[in-house]
Amino acid sequence: MVVNIMNAIKIAELAGVSKSTVYRALNGEKIKDSTKKRIMAVMKENNMTESFSGFGFAPQSVRLVALVLDSRERKCLAEVIECIKNCFVSNGFTVIDISAENILRSSEEAEKLVSGVNFHGYVFAGADVCEKCRDFIEHAAERRPVVLVHSEISGKNIYNITTDSESVAGSAVSDLINKFGHKSFLCCSSESTDRTSYGKKLSSDIEKALRSGKDKSVSCDYLKINPACDGSELIADHLADRGSVTAIIALDESSAEQAAAAAEKLGLRIPEDISVIGYQNSGSAEAHMRNISSIDSKSETVADMALMLMVAALNGRNVTHSIKVPCTYNERRSTAPAHPRAAFIASALIGNYASA
Repeated sequence: MVVNIMNAIKIAELAGVSKSTVYRALNGEKIKDSTKKRIMAVMKENNMTESFSGFGFAPQSVRLVALVLDSRERKCLAEVIECIKNCFVSNGFTVIDISAENILRSSEEAEKLVSGVNFHGYVFAGADVCEKCRDFIEHAAERRPVVLVHSEISGKNIYNITTDSESVAGSAVSDLINKFGHKSFLCCSSESTDRTSYGKKLSSDIEKALRSGKDKSVSCDYLKINPACDGSELIADHLADRGSVTAIIALDESSAEQAAAAAEKLGLRIPEDISVIGYQNSGSAEAHMRNISSIDSKSETVADMALMLMVAALNGRNVTHSIKVPCTYNERRSTAPAHPRAAFIASALIGNYASA
């Protein structure tokens, strides 16, 4: 069979390379011979041909896609937004960044975007912006396909992509309680994450996990970090004040890094004295989060699915209107069972920090 975008993802995983490397190999671009042989071997084993399926457009045509965002979602979903842009551009689309505020502010501007600009399709990122722009989405879908990321609205020509990151995060927290015996938590998030419905849903599922156990002595403090401040100092001060926290849950990459830095300031060892779970939004984060257990939100896969749905709809193919991308929990070195005397040891170390 001809290699399409779904197969390219599978080939990349099996060959241990990136999707872009797979595309370069199939397009005849120069890559290492050993890498190309590995890719071709995977394809042969899976009965795939050595060509990449086209999208049915003339090479000289301009393919415009509107990416609609609002100011809050830009910060919270920055990584998946960047992945979407890169994915569409690398496959021959021109992506026009549209402000949701402009659509909501002017009905004339909204109508121009539907009928006055020759967009091939629209991509909306974030549940908040999708809900605010529901009327526009339904109107735009009468003419062109609309792909919604991290949101669900039913309707003809509307395609939804969501993830199960919230439930995966909840399971990770349940493990800390039931598998590792932690009872005192600190949940950290940046203010930009916490203000979105996506961040609120994530916090809600973690809260449910914390309250679902039989042990009612489990406690959790919540800390919102202003991006303009030194989050590590804020977390360190909070831990010094509490003294009994044995596990930190960070709802975004920056908070996870700052939590690790805070532990270092206090002289706390990870995971012997304190466990840390982070939230990994991107493949590029893996290097600096390699030792931190994390929920991987699969931003690149979400972007691939957005492209696949858009292309399929433009080519008149019958495809599903809703896709849920499974996320993963990568358990690394930063989580361990709570030591019976961990809280006492942490209190002693933190006491030294507070008196310094």
